[in-house]
Amino acid sequence: MSDTAIIIRFWHKNREDQMWRYHYFLSNVLPRLQAQTDKDFDICMLAPPDLHDSLSEMGIKPFTLDLPYDYSIHANFCRIQTRGLKDYRIQIRMDSDDLVSPEFVSIIKNSRAKYVSFQPKLFLLNELRIKEMNHTYREDKPSMFLGVKDYDECIYHRVFFRFTPAEIHHGNAWMTIHNSNVGSGVHS
Repeated sequence: MSDTAIIIRFWHKNREDQMWRYHYFLSNVLPRLQAQTDKDFDICMLAPPDLHDSLSEMGIKPFTLDLPYDYSIHANFCRIQTRGLKDYRIQIRMDSDDLVSPEFVSIIKNSRAKYVSFQPKLFLLNELRIKEMNHTYREDKPSMFLGVKDYDECIYHRVFFRFTPAEIHHGNAWMTIHNSNVGSGVHS
């Protein structure tokens, strides 16, 4: 069993958005994870129970929370609240619609830094083009593309700005901007 996990939240209010993201994950995100040069990691996904069997069949380790569904809670879960997520020495956080290079996991694992983050580019899905992000992430403000070593809670969403100083790598990560998240402001 690996000591490294890519932890992905896949739980959305809108079922149509959830199914679109599921298909996008299967066709675009999962192949990039499977193509990593360092293959010693688990993919762990917070997902609705009705998807657990199909995710398990693909080698993904699904987990859920001990709480009723609430988007804000699910966006801010920690290890104490999870069922089915073991402790990992290296935790890597990304979203179900994020894209990464084949070296993504290797960069995190081979870094001497405790916190490793990436300056992502934007992938504008409707235009099929890549754009530089206006926001610059820094050592004291890491991005949500984050790898953390030897931390005793699940890192996912709640605390990623606390992981400083972070080593920042440029490239190797793309935020997909699509109809469901274009209003988030991150595309500017």
